[in-house]
Amino acid sequence: MPETPRPATPGLAERARAAAAQRRTAHAAEPHIRREQRWFALAEQCAAALARVLDTPRDQITIAPDWGRGYSGWTWPRLTLAEPDGSVFEFVAAYNHPGRLLALAPCPHCGQLVPHTAVGHLADLGELLDYCAGRAAEPEQRQQYLHEMHGDFVHDGDCPLARLL
Repeated sequence: MPETPRPATPGLAERARAAAAQRRTAHAAEPHIRREQRWFALAEQCAAALARVLDTPRDQITIAPDWGRGYSGWTWPRLTLAEPDGSVFEFVAAYNHPGRLLALAPCPHCGQLVPHTAVGHLADLGELLDYCAGRAAEPEQRQQYLHEMHGDFVHDGDCPLARLL
């Protein structure tokens, strides 16, 4: 049986140039981010951690400031993972910490995209996907909602989860 040819993997030079272009684009978004090399270094650590947790290539994850989410003057990084099949997954790194990766999903009350599940293992994302598809227990039954979900800026004004605990 003939072997199916594998798609060509980009070489190191091509991947390095793409990473540099991505970083320039993120830095150009806002002048103060360009000056905040520490912010970008932390965001890069968060993206690398997410790539390890999800066992996916780092270059599939883009970094952008999530202007509405932050803590003490630090904007959280928004991490967007785009799969080759066109699927897109959104995450934030709470408090700019690689150990606090949160998957964004629709709020069960208002439908807005909010921090829904802490992701420390690929199975955490799988459970969230099953929940969103209606194949898993309500979060109240399996765990409490994330603290970061309560009071998130994107909830509708009358959403019961828009209030801080």
